[in-house]
Amino acid sequence: MLTRFPYTALAILAVSCVCVAGSVTSLAHEGLSHDIERETQSLVEDPSDVEALLRRAHYYRLDGQPEKALADLQQVTRLAPDDARVHIEKGFTLAALGRNTDAETELTAFISQTGGTSTAHAERARLRAGTGRPDLAIADLDAAIGLGPSLELYLERGRLLESQTRYAEAATGYREGLTRLGESPLLRRPLVAALIVLERYDDALTAIDAALARGQLETQWLVERAEVLERMGRAEDAQKARLRALTNANESLGKHPTSANLVTRAKVHLALGDPPAARRDLEQALRNSPQMENAKAMLSAIEAEAEQPEVEEQR
Repeated sequence: MLTRFPYTALAILAVSCVCVAGSVTSLAHEGLSHDIERETQSLVEDPSDVEALLRRAHYYRLDGQPEKALADLQQVTRLAPDDARVHIEKGFTLAALGRNTDAETELTAFISQTGGTSTAHAERARLRAGTGRPDLAIADLDAAIGLGPSLELYLERGRLLESQTRYAEAATGYREGLTRLGESPLLRRPLVAALIVLERYDDALTAIDAALARGQLETQWLVERAEVLERMGRAEDAQKARLRALTNANESLGKHPTSANLVTRAKVHLALGDPPAARRDLEQALRNSPQMENAKAMLSAIEAEAEQPEVEEQR
């Protein structure tokens, strides 16, 4: 089993996104309030305006007011019972209310009438996955990707396939995503992981080498390459890859002495079997950036591993 720690860069990005999202959400709520007011005024003038009701229901849902959204949608159903758009809006709104069975019924009605959209299939997939029907969920994700491929959908389908131990299909899906969407470490990493589970080590090396050829996250891919080589019984080549990774990590730290690069070098030290050196890098990273969760997790894992011999000895 390979030990995999999340990329430091991704962890930092996630934290940054949370901060930015807070500001964006605040602005979005302000904008939604204006949108709701505008549609409400339209409905004062014409209470039977289906378009205004649909728009206001949509804004209510986005604003976290699904009950009000549903009330508008019920009105649309009375005014325009054949309008398929009400079904998709009801589907999302009922899902927000936790009424998953009703939500799936509405989404199915929309898909049956219109052929569906990527978002409709994706939402129904989540509902089906959440109620223990992975095969149906995967079929919906296939349809969603066919109608509108996205990184999120490829990852979602891959995770679901892996949960069903369908690693070959997952690998095929990740590879398709790389072809259709372009290079992404977020797709390449699970591709490599799936190939390793399948013991398709030559394919895993090919996938890693493709990333190295692009110069992306070179140090971390070299560590990954070493792990694959080790599994193939090529211990000498594996050690060369680790030493090359250490050289790269040292060069990166020399140019950019950041906490992220310290964590990356700590991973290399662990791969080289040097937990004390990894601990020093992680402790320095946390002195610089006390909130780095992946550094904390790695340090805790090292400490737990160090305590194991004592526990065994006491037993």
